Amino acid sequence: MEINFVDKSQKQGWNVFVVQNKGSFLQSFEWGKFQELVGNKVFRIQAKEGSQILAQALVVEHKFPSFNKSYFYIPYGPCFTNEKALELLFQDIKKLSKQYGTIFLRVEPITKLAETAKKAQRRIQPQKTLVLDIRKSEDEILQGFPKGTRYSIRQAEKKGVSVEFRDEYTPEFYQLMNKTSDRSNFTPHSEKYYKGFFASTSEDFKVKMCLVKHQEKIISASMMILFNKRATYLHATSDKEFNSMQGPTFLMWEQIKLAKRMGCATFDFWGIDEKKWPGVTSFKKSFGGKEIEYPQGMDIPYKKIWHVVYLIAKKIKKKKQIR
Repeated sequence: MEINFVDKSQKQGWNVFVVQNKGSFLQSFEWGKFQELVGNKVFRIQAKEGSQILAQALVVEHKFPSFNKSYFYIPYGPCFTNEKALELLFQDIKKLSKQYGTIFLRVEPITKLAETAKKAQRRIQPQKTLVLDIRKSEDEILQGFPKGTRYSIRQAEKKGVSVEFRDEYTPEFYQLMNKTSDRSNFTPHSEKYYKGFFASTSEDFKVKMCLVKHQEKIISASMMILFNKRATYLHATSDKEFNSMQGPTFLMWEQIKLAKRMGCATFDFWGIDEKKWPGVTSFKKSFGGKEIEYPQGMDIPYKKIWHVVYLIAKKIKKKKQIR
Protein backbone atom coordinates (compact mmCIF):
# COMPACT_ATOMS: atom_id res chain seq x y z
CA MET A 1 0.00 0.00 0.00
CA GLU A 2 1.28 3.47 -0.87
CA ILE A 3 0.34 7.06 -0.09
CA ASN A 4 0.20 9.57 -2.96
CA PHE A 5 -0.39 13.27 -3.38
CA VAL A 6 -2.87 13.88 -6.21
CA ASP A 7 -2.34 16.58 -8.84
CA LYS A 8 -4.66 18.11 -11.45
CA SER A 9 -4.06 15.31 -13.95
CA GLN A 10 -5.80 12.89 -11.56
CA LYS A 11 -8.88 15.06 -10.95
CA GLN A 12 -11.38 12.70 -12.57
CA GLY A 13 -10.28 9.68 -10.58
CA TRP A 14 -10.47 11.74 -7.39
CA ASN A 15 -14.10 12.73 -7.96
CA VAL A 16 -15.07 9.23 -9.08
CA PHE A 17 -13.93 7.84 -5.72
CA VAL A 18 -15.83 10.57 -3.84
CA VAL A 19 -19.02 9.81 -5.79
CA GLN A 20 -18.66 6.03 -5.39
CA ASN A 21 -18.40 6.47 -1.63
CA LYS A 22 -21.32 8.91 -1.36
CA GLY A 23 -18.98 11.76 -0.46
CA SER A 24 -19.78 15.45 -0.05
CA PHE A 25 -18.90 18.33 -2.36
CA LEU A 26 -16.56 19.36 0.47
CA GLN A 27 -14.30 16.45 -0.52
CA SER A 28 -14.48 17.16 -4.26
CA PHE A 29 -11.45 18.17 -6.31
CA GLU A 30 -13.17 21.51 -7.03
CA TRP A 31 -13.61 22.33 -3.35
CA GLY A 32 -9.84 22.13 -3.07
CA LYS A 33 -9.54 24.58 -5.95
CA PHE A 34 -11.97 26.90 -4.20
CA GLN A 35 -9.96 26.76 -0.98
CA GLU A 36 -6.79 27.65 -2.90
CA LEU A 37 -8.54 30.62 -4.50
CA VAL A 38 -9.46 32.03 -1.08
CA GLY A 39 -5.89 31.64 0.15
CA ASN A 40 -5.67 28.25 1.89
CA LYS A 41 -3.14 25.54 1.15
CA VAL A 42 -4.66 22.22 0.07
CA PHE A 43 -3.39 18.63 0.05
CA ARG A 44 -5.18 15.84 -1.82
CA ILE A 45 -3.93 12.59 -0.33
CA GLN A 46 -4.72 9.04 -1.46
CA ALA A 47 -3.94 5.58 -0.11
CA LYS A 48 -3.69 3.06 -2.97
CA GLU A 49 -2.92 -0.59 -3.47
CA GLY A 50 -1.73 -0.92 -7.05
CA SER A 51 -4.24 1.03 -9.13
CA GLN A 52 -7.02 0.67 -6.56
CA ILE A 53 -7.87 3.66 -4.35
CA LEU A 54 -8.71 2.62 -0.78
CA ALA A 55 -8.91 5.97 1.01
CA GLN A 56 -8.51 9.65 0.25
CA ALA A 57 -8.80 12.98 2.01
CA LEU A 58 -8.94 16.59 0.94
CA VAL A 59 -6.92 18.33 3.66
CA VAL A 60 -7.08 22.12 4.05
CA GLU A 61 -4.51 24.08 6.03
CA HIS A 62 -6.04 26.89 8.10
CA LYS A 63 -3.65 29.41 9.61
CA PHE A 64 -4.05 31.26 12.88
CA PRO A 65 -3.60 34.99 12.14
CA SER A 66 -2.37 35.82 15.66
CA PHE A 67 0.62 33.47 15.71
CA ASN A 68 2.66 31.47 13.26
CA LYS A 69 0.77 28.20 13.59
CA SER A 70 -1.92 26.33 11.69
CA TYR A 71 -4.15 23.27 11.78
CA PHE A 72 -5.22 20.74 9.17
CA TYR A 73 -8.89 20.23 8.42
CA ILE A 74 -10.80 17.44 6.64
CA PRO A 75 -14.39 18.66 6.01
CA TYR A 76 -17.04 15.94 5.62
CA GLY A 77 -14.40 13.28 5.09
CA PRO A 78 -12.28 11.34 4.55
CA CYS A 79 -13.68 8.92 1.95
CA PHE A 80 -12.54 5.34 2.37
CA THR A 81 -13.31 1.66 1.80
CA ASN A 82 -10.59 0.22 4.03
CA GLU A 83 -9.89 1.02 7.71
CA LYS A 84 -6.21 0.03 7.50
CA ALA A 85 -5.70 2.38 4.54
CA LEU A 86 -7.37 5.12 6.56
CA GLU A 87 -4.88 4.60 9.41
CA LEU A 88 -1.97 4.94 6.96
CA LEU A 89 -3.56 8.09 5.58
CA PHE A 90 -3.70 9.65 9.04
CA GLN A 91 -0.10 8.64 9.70
CA ASP A 92 1.02 10.39 6.52
CA ILE A 93 -0.92 13.54 7.42
CA LYS A 94 0.89 13.52 10.77
CA LYS A 95 4.25 13.38 8.97
CA LEU A 96 3.12 16.27 6.77
CA SER A 97 2.21 18.29 9.86
CA LYS A 98 5.87 18.36 10.93
CA GLN A 99 6.77 20.25 7.75
CA TYR A 100 4.06 22.86 8.28
CA GLY A 101 4.05 23.25 12.06
CA THR A 102 0.40 22.31 12.39
CA ILE A 103 -1.03 21.99 15.88
CA PHE A 104 -3.69 19.37 15.19
CA LEU A 105 -5.87 17.69 12.59
CA ARG A 106 -9.60 18.30 12.72
CA VAL A 107 -11.69 15.57 11.11
CA GLU A 108 -15.43 16.07 10.47
CA PRO A 109 -16.66 12.75 9.07
CA ILE A 110 -20.03 11.96 7.55
CA THR A 111 -19.78 8.34 8.73
CA LYS A 112 -18.53 7.19 12.13
CA LEU A 113 -14.80 6.50 12.27
CA ALA A 114 -12.81 4.29 14.60
CA GLU A 115 -11.67 6.09 17.77
CA THR A 116 -8.76 8.15 16.45
CA ALA A 117 -9.12 11.33 18.46
CA LYS A 118 -8.45 12.31 22.03
CA LYS A 119 -11.53 14.47 22.31
CA ALA A 120 -14.69 15.14 20.31
CA GLN A 121 -15.23 18.74 19.24
CA ARG A 122 -18.12 20.73 17.84
CA ARG A 123 -18.09 20.79 14.08
CA ILE A 124 -17.22 23.74 11.85
CA GLN A 125 -19.65 22.45 9.24
CA PRO A 126 -23.26 21.74 10.30
CA GLN A 127 -23.75 18.60 12.37
CA LYS A 128 -27.44 18.34 11.50
CA THR A 129 -29.15 18.90 8.20
CA LEU A 130 -32.39 18.17 6.33
CA VAL A 131 -32.32 16.24 3.07
CA LEU A 132 -35.33 16.03 0.78
CA ASP A 133 -35.84 13.19 -1.71
CA ILE A 134 -36.68 14.89 -5.02
CA ARG A 135 -37.01 11.80 -7.20
CA LYS A 136 -40.81 12.04 -6.94
CA SER A 137 -42.86 14.16 -9.34
CA GLU A 138 -42.99 17.92 -8.75
CA ASP A 139 -46.65 17.64 -7.72
CA GLU A 140 -45.86 14.90 -5.19
CA ILE A 141 -43.02 16.98 -3.73
CA LEU A 142 -45.27 20.05 -3.48
CA GLN A 143 -48.08 18.09 -1.84
CA GLY A 144 -45.57 16.84 0.72
CA PHE A 145 -45.02 20.40 1.98
CA PRO A 146 -47.15 21.69 4.89
CA LYS A 147 -50.25 23.65 3.92
CA GLY A 148 -48.70 26.96 5.01
CA THR A 149 -45.67 26.47 2.73
CA ARG A 150 -47.86 25.75 -0.29
CA TYR A 151 -49.93 28.85 0.51
CA SER A 152 -46.79 31.05 0.66
CA ILE A 153 -45.66 29.75 -2.74
CA ARG A 154 -49.05 30.60 -4.28
CA GLN A 155 -48.98 34.06 -2.69
CA ALA A 156 -45.56 34.80 -4.17
CA GLU A 157 -46.81 33.78 -7.61
CA LYS A 158 -49.89 36.03 -7.27
CA LYS A 159 -47.72 39.00 -6.25
CA GLY A 160 -45.59 38.71 -9.37
CA VAL A 161 -42.41 37.40 -7.76
CA SER A 162 -40.00 35.78 -10.24
CA VAL A 163 -36.82 33.72 -9.93
CA GLU A 164 -33.69 33.92 -12.07
CA PHE A 165 -30.80 31.44 -12.08
CA ARG A 166 -27.34 32.47 -13.24
CA ASP A 167 -24.09 30.60 -13.77
CA GLU A 168 -21.96 33.58 -12.83
CA TYR A 169 -21.41 35.72 -9.75
CA THR A 170 -23.80 38.66 -9.24
CA PRO A 171 -22.58 41.75 -7.30
CA GLU A 172 -26.12 42.48 -6.07
CA PHE A 173 -25.89 39.28 -4.04
CA TYR A 174 -23.12 40.74 -1.90
CA GLN A 175 -24.91 44.07 -1.53
CA LEU A 176 -27.96 42.28 -0.19
CA MET A 177 -25.77 40.08 2.04
CA ASN A 178 -24.21 43.18 3.61
CA LYS A 179 -27.65 44.66 4.21
CA THR A 180 -28.72 41.46 5.96
CA SER A 181 -25.54 41.34 8.06
CA ASP A 182 -25.99 44.92 9.27
CA ARG A 183 -29.51 44.08 10.40
CA SER A 184 -28.78 40.65 11.88
CA ASN A 185 -25.38 41.45 13.43
CA PHE A 186 -23.27 38.82 11.68
CA THR A 187 -20.15 39.14 9.53
CA PRO A 188 -20.38 37.74 6.00
CA HIS A 189 -17.44 36.27 4.12
CA SER A 190 -15.48 38.59 1.84
CA GLU A 191 -16.80 39.12 -1.68
CA LYS A 192 -13.74 37.24 -2.95
CA TYR A 193 -15.02 34.20 -1.06
CA TYR A 194 -18.38 34.16 -2.84
CA LYS A 195 -16.78 34.84 -6.21
CA GLY A 196 -14.49 31.87 -5.63
CA PHE A 197 -17.40 29.44 -5.93
CA PHE A 198 -18.01 30.44 -9.53
CA ALA A 199 -14.32 30.29 -10.42
CA SER A 200 -14.21 26.65 -9.27
CA THR A 201 -17.00 25.14 -11.37
CA SER A 202 -16.74 22.11 -13.64
CA GLU A 203 -18.99 19.46 -15.17
CA ASP A 204 -18.92 17.64 -11.82
CA PHE A 205 -19.28 20.71 -9.60
CA LYS A 206 -21.90 23.25 -10.69
CA VAL A 207 -22.81 26.47 -8.91
CA LYS A 208 -25.99 28.49 -9.39
CA MET A 209 -26.69 32.04 -8.32
CA CYS A 210 -30.36 32.06 -7.35
CA LEU A 211 -32.18 35.42 -7.36
CA VAL A 212 -35.72 36.43 -6.44
CA LYS A 213 -37.01 39.57 -8.14
CA HIS A 214 -40.00 41.82 -7.68
CA GLN A 215 -40.41 44.55 -10.26
CA GLU A 216 -36.77 43.97 -11.32
CA LYS A 217 -35.47 44.50 -7.79
CA ILE A 218 -33.55 41.61 -6.18
CA ILE A 219 -35.29 40.94 -2.86
CA SER A 220 -33.83 37.55 -1.95
CA ALA A 221 -30.89 35.42 -3.07
CA SER A 222 -28.94 32.27 -2.36
CA MET A 223 -26.33 30.00 -3.89
CA MET A 224 -26.73 26.36 -4.80
CA ILE A 225 -24.03 23.73 -5.39
CA LEU A 226 -24.77 20.63 -7.43
CA PHE A 227 -22.43 17.68 -6.94
CA ASN A 228 -22.92 13.91 -6.85
CA LYS A 229 -26.66 14.20 -7.69
CA ARG A 230 -27.20 16.35 -4.61
CA ALA A 231 -28.14 20.02 -4.63
CA THR A 232 -27.05 22.02 -1.59
CA TYR A 233 -28.63 25.31 -0.51
CA LEU A 234 -26.03 27.81 0.76
CA HIS A 235 -25.48 31.44 1.78
CA ALA A 236 -29.03 32.78 1.63
CA THR A 237 -29.95 36.41 2.15
CA SER A 238 -33.18 38.37 1.98
CA ASP A 239 -34.47 41.94 2.19
CA LYS A 240 -36.83 42.09 5.18
CA GLU A 241 -38.66 45.03 3.65
CA PHE A 242 -40.20 42.58 1.20
CA ASN A 243 -41.16 39.83 3.66
CA SER A 244 -44.78 39.89 2.51
CA MET A 245 -43.67 38.77 -0.97
CA GLN A 246 -42.68 35.33 0.37
CA GLY A 247 -39.47 35.47 -1.69
CA PRO A 248 -37.35 32.96 0.29
CA THR A 249 -40.11 30.33 0.26
CA PHE A 250 -40.73 30.76 -3.46
CA LEU A 251 -36.99 30.66 -4.16
CA MET A 252 -36.56 27.42 -2.24
CA TRP A 253 -39.32 25.76 -4.25
CA GLU A 254 -37.85 26.97 -7.55
CA GLN A 255 -34.40 25.72 -6.51
CA ILE A 256 -35.81 22.30 -5.71
CA LYS A 257 -37.47 22.15 -9.13
CA LEU A 258 -34.26 23.23 -10.89
CA ALA A 259 -32.23 20.65 -8.99
CA LYS A 260 -34.69 17.96 -10.05
CA ARG A 261 -34.49 19.07 -13.71
CA MET A 262 -30.70 18.92 -13.52
CA GLY A 263 -30.77 15.29 -12.46
CA CYS A 264 -30.34 15.55 -8.69
CA ALA A 265 -31.88 12.91 -6.44
CA THR A 266 -31.70 14.87 -3.18
CA PHE A 267 -31.87 18.47 -1.96
CA ASP A 268 -29.79 19.37 1.10
CA PHE A 269 -31.08 22.37 3.10
CA TRP A 270 -27.61 22.58 4.75
CA GLY A 271 -27.64 22.99 8.45
CA ILE A 272 -30.31 23.09 11.13
CA ASP A 273 -29.98 23.86 14.83
CA GLU A 274 -33.04 24.73 16.92
CA LYS A 275 -30.96 26.53 19.57
CA LYS A 276 -28.47 28.45 17.42
CA TRP A 277 -30.71 29.22 14.41
CA PRO A 278 -34.33 28.76 15.47
CA GLY A 279 -35.83 30.94 12.73
CA VAL A 280 -33.76 29.48 9.89
CA THR A 281 -34.34 25.94 11.18
CA SER A 282 -38.10 26.44 11.35
CA PHE A 283 -38.08 27.82 7.79
CA LYS A 284 -36.15 24.84 6.42
CA LYS A 285 -38.33 22.35 8.26
CA SER A 286 -41.37 23.87 6.55
CA PHE A 287 -40.30 21.97 3.40
CA GLY A 288 -40.16 18.55 5.05
CA GLY A 289 -37.17 16.32 4.43
CA LYS A 290 -35.33 13.75 6.50
CA GLU A 291 -33.19 14.93 9.41
CA ILE A 292 -29.59 13.68 9.33
CA GLU A 293 -27.09 14.00 12.18
CA TYR A 294 -23.39 13.53 11.46
CA PRO A 295 -20.81 12.36 14.04
CA GLN A 296 -19.01 14.94 16.18
CA GLY A 297 -15.87 16.50 14.80
CA MET A 298 -12.61 15.09 16.18
CA ASP A 299 -9.29 16.76 16.93
CA ILE A 300 -6.12 14.70 16.63
CA PRO A 301 -3.47 16.77 18.45
CA TYR A 302 0.10 16.93 17.12
CA LYS A 303 1.33 19.56 19.58
CA LYS A 304 -0.63 18.98 22.76
CA ILE A 305 0.29 22.17 24.60
CA TRP A 306 -0.58 24.36 21.61
CA HIS A 307 -3.81 22.45 21.16
CA VAL A 308 -4.78 23.20 24.78
CA VAL A 309 -3.93 26.88 24.17
CA TYR A 310 -6.18 26.83 21.09
CA LEU A 311 -9.10 25.30 23.03
CA ILE A 312 -8.77 27.86 25.85
CA ALA A 313 -8.59 30.77 23.39
CA LYS A 314 -11.65 29.44 21.60
CA LYS A 315 -13.59 29.19 24.86
CA ILE A 316 -12.66 32.78 25.84
CA LYS A 317 -13.74 34.06 22.42
CA LYS A 318 -17.08 32.28 22.73
CA LYS A 319 -17.72 33.85 26.16
CA LYS A 320 -17.01 37.32 24.77
CA GLN A 321 -19.46 36.71 21.93
CA ILE A 322 -22.17 35.66 24.39
CA ARG A 323 -21.71 38.86 26.41
